[in-house]
Amino acid sequence: MSNEPRIEVLETGHIDRHDSAFATLVMLDGQAILCGFSVEGGAHATGGTHCSRSEDGGRTWTPQGVILEGISQPVISNHLRLSRTASGTIIAYGQRDYREMTEQRDQTSRCEAGVC
Repeated sequence: MSNEPRIEVLETGHIDRHDSAFATLVMLDGQAILCGFSVEGGAHATGGTHCSRSEDGGRTWTPQGVILEGISQPVISNHLRLSRTASGTIIAYGQRDYREMTEQRDQTSRCEAGVC
């Protein structure tokens, strides 16, 4: 038998159904979990950052709302991660992308870092 770490999938489900990606989890007190994720566009993440909360260790999820909304015209998306400080404060940090179309229809991006 190998000594390599193993991951056992106990259950599967959905946190969100908006073609979301890049989830980060923050363990809260008890069995509560907060999940932040980028919405719309899948791996290209063209929207903002939303969050959901589980009170049962991740079996079920309830949408909590928008952390930072994306903008459609011009396209401004963001990709925030969640973290919990030693004092229990939840912070969101990451980047905001400004996407523009050039004359050749290529997309260019400019990024800014930020903390919410």
